[in-house]
Amino acid sequence: MLLWGLQMVRKGMMRAFGAKLRDFLAYSTSNRLKSFISGIVFTLVLQSSTATTLIVSSFLSSGLITLPAAIAVILGADTGTTIVAQILTFDLSWLASFLLVFGYLVYQFKERKPNLKYIGQVLIGIGLMLMALKLVKFSSAPLAESELFPLILKPLEADLIFPILIAAILTWLFHSSLAMVVLIATLPLPLGLALKLVLGANIGGVIPAILATLKDKENSFRLPLANLFVRIAGVVVVLIAFPWILEFFDNLHWTRPQLIVTFHMAFNVCLGILFLPFCKSLAGVVERFGKESAPEVKKNTPLYLDYNDIEIPTVALSNASREVMRMTDKLEELLYSVYQIFRNSNQDAVARVQGMDDYIDDLYKAIKTYLAKIGASGLDGADAERHMLVMSYATTIEHAGDIVDRSLLYMARKKMEQNKTFSEEGFKDIRNFFEMTIESLKLSRNVFITEDAELARRLFLVKGDFKRDEQVSSEKHLQRIADGVPETLSTSSMHMDIIRDLVRIQSLITSVSYPILERSGQLRKTRLMIEP
Repeated sequence: MLLWGLQMVRKGMMRAFGAKLRDFLAYSTSNRLKSFISGIVFTLVLQSSTATTLIVSSFLSSGLITLPAAIAVILGADTGTTIVAQILTFDLSWLASFLLVFGYLVYQFKERKPNLKYIGQVLIGIGLMLMALKLVKFSSAPLAESELFPLILKPLEADLIFPILIAAILTWLFHSSLAMVVLIATLPLPLGLALKLVLGANIGGVIPAILATLKDKENSFRLPLANLFVRIAGVVVVLIAFPWILEFFDNLHWTRPQLIVTFHMAFNVCLGILFLPFCKSLAGVVERFGKESAPEVKKNTPLYLDYNDIEIPTVALSNASREVMRMTDKLEELLYSVYQIFRNSNQDAVARVQGMDDYIDDLYKAIKTYLAKIGASGLDGADAERHMLVMSYATTIEHAGDIVDRSLLYMARKKMEQNKTFSEEGFKDIRNFFEMTIESLKLSRNVFITEDAELARRLFLVKGDFKRDEQVSSEKHLQRIADGVPETLSTSSMHMDIIRDLVRIQSLITSVSYPILERSGQLRKTRLMIEP
């Protein structure tokens, strides 16, 4: 019941406030201290350092946050979970019934305001957690009077490593260090054994994030790996000083649950204070792990579409966004390779582009199916807007890839086979349009990830520059025809078609800015004049 209630709270928080939390996290990582604090706030609301790690991993793989800043966020996230544990140690069982009833009543108003559904879910989840803790205390009370129970625990209490391993495995199975620590605090265990189990819970809480990012780019894998190194280093130091630490806590005149969760909080706060100044050094250490150049993933093999995250839309949408980033990377590579063929009839580039558009198409199909599953669970508010943006941008990238493959690549091969040559001025225009298109693609990628209105405005204005440059290029091209430039006469149709296709691609990728500008009131829905 404790895990069930925790999952209800987590899912409810993600659905009600997930998009706002994601935006807060994205814009609060300008320095290490802000990153640390944003990790605390994010995880305090979400109650899951694992979910925080996965979301930050998506930012990391997209280049929106550096590895040292990401490590600072995770140090804060680990501290954030301890605050919730502190709150749950107080006897709030009298609130359980009230929260269950009030949460159910709030849930019933979901038709009037969809967000109330998730807020009601959060209240019900908290009520279940408080009720579960009360039941655990009630059920475990006879163990304190048992003569057999201390005999069973005595070998564990004398061992340093085995209790840590047991707790780490159980926490991995629970997928929640918070639930494990609260459970340890509730059971009538000897203080020394309880503290060792808390150390194990801190290590086990990192394992799910590591397993979830094993197939990711190395940067994503290195983030939870850095957290694991921090946890292990902290556990080693505590074990060395364990007799003095145990004596210190044993002399405090607090209740047993308060002692245990305070130790858990002190452990994480100390790790945050000690390692926050050394995030850059820690990043340098973990960057030595993993392969420097990961092998190319076969098509039809998405890396991030984890169907276990469907029930948490914000995380699932973050997964889909990461796959869309892979589509844009491949489109950028495709554009550059086609440009190389136009530039110097590069035969190697022709071989390299084989199947690139199929790669994009395969990812698009997988993303589309994944997004359909997310939408089937019912979305509203910011999650619904994000869902639409991800679907729209993925479709845009797929369409742009088709234009490159079926038109630009066809013309590049034709130019190479017929041994045609552009005029110097003509190819200069083509080069400039390819460079501007690739730069627009990079800008659109940042707009897609951040949904920043200022970046969206910059992308939108580039479209106007494209139109003007297209007109200037056409006028110059016609002038060269009038001057009888031989290369221009032989490649006139091809030149115009290349510019036209690049303008089409730029127009497509600019469309990601439209909904963002509309939401911020910077874009009219129509330019048509309304008849009187």
